[in-house]
Amino acid sequence: MSEQVPVVATKRQMPHRANRWLKRRPLARTPIFIITLLLGALSDGSVERFQAWVLNGSADGTFPSEKASCFGQELESPYSTPPPSQPTTTQLGSNQFGTPQLGNSAPAAELLFPSYAQAQELREDSTLRAVAFGTQNLGVTCGDRGVILRTEDGGESWQSIETEHQCTLADITWISTQDAVIVGGSLDRVTGISRGIVLWTRDGGLTWSNTEDAELPMLRHVAWNEDRLTATGDWSDSLLTTSFESYDRGRSWHAAIDNEDGIERGENSRTDLLRWRVATNQQITVRDACRTSELGRCLVGDHGVIALTADQGKSWKVVRGQQRKTGVLFISRHPASVAWSLVGREALEERHRVNLLCESLLEHADDRLTAQTTAFDASKTIQQQKRLQLARQAALACGAAGLDEIQINPQIDLNSLAKQWVAILEPTVLVFDQSLEPELKDAFLSAGISRKVKRVIEYSYCNPDNGARQGTLVHKNAMLSRVGILASDLHSDAMHWVAPHHADGESIQTVTLYDVATAGASGDSLMNGLAVKPSENLAAEAPQSSRRKMQVARARIKRESQLEQLITKTPSSDQFQSLLEQLIKSTSKDDQFRLVWQMIHKTSNRVADLPSLERYEIALESCVRWFPQWSAGRWAESRLESIRNSVEWQTLRSLLPERPKKAPTHFGVPDLIVSPFQQIDGSVQTASATSPIHSPVSPVIVPRLVSESVEQKSKAYSKNSVDLQWEFHPLVLISREASRLRSDSGELEVATKESPNLARLADSSHPWSALVQAEGTKTVVAKSSEKRPTLDGHLTDDCWKNAINLHSGTTLCVAYDNDYVYLGVTVPNHQLQSQLTEQTSAQFSYGNQSGSERSENGQSVSSSPRDQSLLSQDRLRIGIDIDQDLLSTMELQVTAAGKVHDAIDGCENWQPTWYPAIQSNEVSTTFEIAILRRDLSMLPITHSETWLISVSCLNAGQRNATEIIPNAVRLIRVLFQ
Repeated sequence: MSEQVPVVATKRQMPHRANRWLKRRPLARTPIFIITLLLGALSDGSVERFQAWVLNGSADGTFPSEKASCFGQELESPYSTPPPSQPTTTQLGSNQFGTPQLGNSAPAAELLFPSYAQAQELREDSTLRAVAFGTQNLGVTCGDRGVILRTEDGGESWQSIETEHQCTLADITWISTQDAVIVGGSLDRVTGISRGIVLWTRDGGLTWSNTEDAELPMLRHVAWNEDRLTATGDWSDSLLTTSFESYDRGRSWHAAIDNEDGIERGENSRTDLLRWRVATNQQITVRDACRTSELGRCLVGDHGVIALTADQGKSWKVVRGQQRKTGVLFISRHPASVAWSLVGREALEERHRVNLLCESLLEHADDRLTAQTTAFDASKTIQQQKRLQLARQAALACGAAGLDEIQINPQIDLNSLAKQWVAILEPTVLVFDQSLEPELKDAFLSAGISRKVKRVIEYSYCNPDNGARQGTLVHKNAMLSRVGILASDLHSDAMHWVAPHHADGESIQTVTLYDVATAGASGDSLMNGLAVKPSENLAAEAPQSSRRKMQVARARIKRESQLEQLITKTPSSDQFQSLLEQLIKSTSKDDQFRLVWQMIHKTSNRVADLPSLERYEIALESCVRWFPQWSAGRWAESRLESIRNSVEWQTLRSLLPERPKKAPTHFGVPDLIVSPFQQIDGSVQTASATSPIHSPVSPVIVPRLVSESVEQKSKAYSKNSVDLQWEFHPLVLISREASRLRSDSGELEVATKESPNLARLADSSHPWSALVQAEGTKTVVAKSSEKRPTLDGHLTDDCWKNAINLHSGTTLCVAYDNDYVYLGVTVPNHQLQSQLTEQTSAQFSYGNQSGSERSENGQSVSSSPRDQSLLSQDRLRIGIDIDQDLLSTMELQVTAAGKVHDAIDGCENWQPTWYPAIQSNEVSTTFEIAILRRDLSMLPITHSETWLISVSCLNAGQRNATEIIPNAVRLIRVLFQ
């Protein structure tokens, strides 16, 4: 029988690089310290700094993380001082080895979970992700929401250890019989910046101290190796490594050489989870296991369940969380399509145990294909873990136990896969996403019925004004009375992690597909009318909202209309700014960031003239002012600089009218205009509505002018502390280099000094390094073409010789002359074949478009006289970043049928002249495109000039949105020669 027990891989040691550590001193919690801080802040005039400190919380805030496991064993206490000779490391923080200190490098804590998420109250039901025993009797387990449990009797009973941390505690290891270390962390809202935390104990787990190092990312694995601790986690942008080590038992950390073998132990696979379920014959979804004795084992998993065996797996008993099981299982296409308001209502309001499954962690089809073809690449594995953690944090905020990826494998039958997941989680109710692949949906429906699931429900996003065609409509403004929030609050907050460009809450329609209940169910819960077992309910009692909290929530029902009126009815930008500030001040602290981000989202979708652009800038400024130490606030500051200075936005500013148009007219494309590249044969395709037959190209060189430097407006919002994870992020390094290369005074300059941080990044093994290298693997050479190519969709001209393979079978080649830039893109056909049905198209149109982009019937419309709405079709998207700041992009979209759309960061006032010619065969589709150079850049292209180009395919139903942090996989550097 012992051979049936699954083997959990032990952790190998992994090297790491240097990090700074910050002690939490008891003095910091005394009134004297607080008074001193107040007097110091006021004495040096830093009133705004103190207000930000009060608003955002103490600088001792914490960050969250993921999971891991460790087999503990009885050890002798090692020496506590570093060995005499230490390896040479690059250290940016202060430590006992005398490295210069950079001051307070720890950023202020972001509010990890809203108060309604009840992180403290739900620890009893939180998933346990790691367990280890220091002796046969003494053990510790940890997991989501900062839960730590301790046992002194070999696991028979467990006591909760109170901590102030809400983050995921991912792994634990014992150094001696009394010394242990826990690692974990979290990812920031919106930006996804990784934050790490280390907890250590010297009294056998009774009390824990924390090391919050500003340079540590989220850590997922830790192990003790004779004289040092080794840990691995996300990529540290400041230290350029995923591996770290400590010589003082976890108090300070150093960067180490990356493990060449990559991540050695990841999540339990679907097969592992199923094997544990069969081997134990218990209702436990095992996340980690460890030895307790020669024959003893301890398992921990979902819903806080713990199981023990004393006979090497022949028999098992559940000692904590007996019979706990999943009540409702949500199955979605990807995290952005999860019905988060339904998840939160079932978990937080109705107190049911909820789990989630996603078909994929990615929205884009080409991203999913890339992840499959590079599944064994270490950097892709790290990105996969980060996406999973972001989705899990959204799930935890809504009260769920966690989220898993379905792990679709081309070699496995979908029916077998669905049966395995249903057997692992054993839900009472299945809830499907309507946008799931039909074959997968059918497989789960069949598996659920065969495993005696009592109810199957399908959900979809819908327009609340039209109502539900059948079933039940869950309005976005529905009140969750016990929690004291709106359904849209849950959706919006979850989207901050998984898809920050989808900021608005949505209404949801549910339809019951299968039900064993004979009597009609009454009430809102998806489990109403069924015999719900106590084990399917959360152990923590439901909170009771105060009357004031309910009044505040009811007031937010009209918030969306208030924001609409504030944007559209305010006569001047000054009044808009004043009213927005008053609105933020009158909003509760829990709701302020949601409000600010919602305003950024709404104003960004309405940039059609200079006054609307000013409102967008004011919304960004409010984020910088109110959240200066959040990475989202720092992103807003970078975005502001890009809008005021980038080449793309300078082009757009020259095209925006000075005042709004009263009645924009929508009309179709006029008669086709002949492209200057081909014979007049009646089959020419064009994307220009205004160009004559032969476009005259102006020989005049017009220098770019900068209306005002970002320094004039953004210096007032200086950072209160150095956030090294943000400061060294590739987005920041590259965008600042682009800013340096631009002239702040409006004059052209030649800058040759290379940024040392960019050079350091280029020499590393960072996933972004190839993009920074002058002629790296992600650089395509664009040759000057003496002969203008014929645009026929066949890349046979001489200028198309320097093609580069991108991802998922896509290739790109670039050429140019004095008048045009030419792109040749070949895409596999399977990425451009989908087209949504009318019903599904309407669902996606409402669920993914902003209010200004919806017509009365919920269909997508375009404000441009030429651009077509391509939402219901697969299409090729080409992004062109002239000044390489990563924050502003010229976008060209085209379908295989030749329909087109162009914009700058979503603003359709940019109407370039460009010509696509398209040809398809059995395998691929080729796009041969010419773009008028002066519509991209008024200056002629010079030798050794570089641009950034991204090439991707958007799914039918996938809204094009500006990415908060660009995907390095899709970016290509173009070198003109």
